[in-house]
Amino acid sequence: MPRLEPVTAARVAESVKISRMNMAATGERPWGRQVGPGRLPRRLLLALGLTLGLAPAMALDLHAPVEIELPDIGDSTASVLSPREEQRIGEELTAAVRRAGAMIEDGPLEDYLNRVGHDIVANAETTQGFNFFWVNDTRINAFAAPGGAVGVNTGLILNTQNESEFASVLAHEVSHVTQRHGARSIEARGKLSVPMAVAMVGAILAGLANPQAGQAAIAAVSAGSQQLGINFTRANEKEADRIGIQVLARAGFEPRAMAEFFERLQMANRYNDPAAIPEYLRTHPVTLNRVAESRSLAARYPPVRLRDEREFHLMRARTQAYSADRPEDALVMFETALREGKHVDELAARYGYTIALMRTGNFDRARAEAEQLVRDHPKRSDFGLERVEIEKRAGRAEVAWKLMEELNARHPNDRSVVLERADLALATERYDIARRILRDYSFRFEVDARYFRMLAQAEGRGGSLVESRIALAEYYFRLGDLKRSLEQLRLAREGGAVDIYQRSRIEARSQQFEVLLAERAERGGGM
Repeated sequence: MPRLEPVTAARVAESVKISRMNMAATGERPWGRQVGPGRLPRRLLLALGLTLGLAPAMALDLHAPVEIELPDIGDSTASVLSPREEQRIGEELTAAVRRAGAMIEDGPLEDYLNRVGHDIVANAETTQGFNFFWVNDTRINAFAAPGGAVGVNTGLILNTQNESEFASVLAHEVSHVTQRHGARSIEARGKLSVPMAVAMVGAILAGLANPQAGQAAIAAVSAGSQQLGINFTRANEKEADRIGIQVLARAGFEPRAMAEFFERLQMANRYNDPAAIPEYLRTHPVTLNRVAESRSLAARYPPVRLRDEREFHLMRARTQAYSADRPEDALVMFETALREGKHVDELAARYGYTIALMRTGNFDRARAEAEQLVRDHPKRSDFGLERVEIEKRAGRAEVAWKLMEELNARHPNDRSVVLERADLALATERYDIARRILRDYSFRFEVDARYFRMLAQAEGRGGSLVESRIALAEYYFRLGDLKRSLEQLRLAREGGAVDIYQRSRIEARSQQFEVLLAERAERGGGM
């Protein structure tokens, strides 16, 4: 079962071992400890200063039209920051989060976030592609970058009470991207170079959370006007609120949820020390006026028939169980909720209880609970995956494999099941099976860094060092490390028997990576 552990140093070391032709490592995958409440490294937080989700908020304009007014793609902003350049900013931000070990790899949670996120996107009148991902940080926050990269802290689902509240934050962040607020912010600063303008935006946004650091950053970038940037980003926030509420209504969510969530956050933190205020309130200030006007705007829409919210509660319970710093605390919480009937959804509480039992080493009780969940809900693949994870953690690898094969037969087109089956095949040294699963996976599902890390391991231990290095090059590319990508391709090219097809792939990717590396150097980028 996928966990809330991000990519660990042990996993990266494993990939490096493969690249150095050390194929003698054990077949066990390094599961690592469960990661509790996390805080992103300061260096990464500065990088996130480039994101649009860190802008301040302003009251809604009640006289503005309700309909979305998307900017013309051919407007003057395109001459400052092209859609392709926006996409690269988003890709580099995503890679930075992944490099920092802050991105969560968890099939059920990923599938849920993408379902809600793309429900929002489908109703936002845009052709922009989006990449939604979880960040292992229990503070309340979400952020969006140009190019459609949207990061969501686990703290958001932990602190929202229903799916509409959760979706309201996604709708706000998506609206930043569809309105190209990044490019428009750069345009407001005049004829700056793109790297200089992007740096200025980052400096100004960083200053909103830390004025002293922001002032120093701005001075280092240029002598531009800080107040101009702040006023402009406030207008962006106002627009994102207005459009976000409309998109919520179109997608079938409750448009009043945005104001309700903001109001509850404000009330819960009104007496707190400023240092203890949630990240989302510091970067998205909430006023009584903003809440009132949000309610007024939402009232323009007729009541909606809310969708089934069970999936939200199940994923919230999963996050609570896996992200608890002390698994024993989660176990007590779910036990109490079930015993006293103090839960919103009993099935979600049972699900969280099962995971907490497993994490505390109570495998027999966890097994019994998981088996009951599967009997009661045989169509849910995530319950079946939890059964597999329990056996795996209990050290019963062959039992886990048998359960996985049965689960795959019932859910052959489930992305999480297919990927976890490949992962278990690696852990049980079924390398040929893992290779077949992963090669087929690439034709059916979107691939990412985790996929290429697994493929590198499967190819290397299966005897194909050239394919292992090609896969590892793709893995490093998705971490934003082009130099290591090129090094892996060089090793693959010089490493021995390379057929014509492999050589063609290596040369094509090498040329692409060289171009990207040169472009990054021109922009003053790092790796």
